Amino acid sequence: MPLPTLNVAQRITIAVGAPILALIFFAGLFVMEHRSDAARMRSIAELTEFGRTMSAVIHELQRERGNSAGFVGSRGGREFATRLDQQRARTDLIISQYLSALQEHDPSKYSAEYAQAIDGVNTQLRSLADHRGSVGALEINLGQAVSPYTAIINGILHAYVQEIHVSDDAGLTEGMI
Repeated sequence: MPLPTLNVAQRITIAVGAPILALIFFAGLFVMEHRSDAARMRSIAELTEFGRTMSAVIHELQRERGNSAGFVGSRGGREFATRLDQQRARTDLIISQYLSALQEHDPSKYSAEYAQAIDGVNTQLRSLADHRGSVGALEINLGQAVSPYTAIINGILHAYVQEIHVSDDAGLTEGMI
């Protein structure tokens, strides 16, 4: 139908309808883009919170490593035995908080490398009890007493690096590093 043959109502519908359809289309694109940004920010917030949990584990493992070194170096000295027992309790509390946070955190939804790094950390943390037994029995030397802690801490740092790579926002990545 040529435009001159349309009645006034049809002309108004076309004149008003076309911009409204364009507005709806662009509003939909805008909403989809912002929903995507919001989902990305939720993921980054979750990673940041979990990173804070991993940092707490590192801190407590470092303290336990130092107390273990003191205990082995003093050949089971009473002062270090007490401090080591107290630190182990604190480390266990933080590790349980980490494991609890992990129940809510699915590393595989971010990247295979990140999930693999977290699995490696979890394996190392499970071996901590056996290592503590060797330290407590003074069956190992000073180097052997501290090296498993260093390995676990390095594993956590590796997982954290993998976590940072998940972010595609350069400013945020720089802040996380």
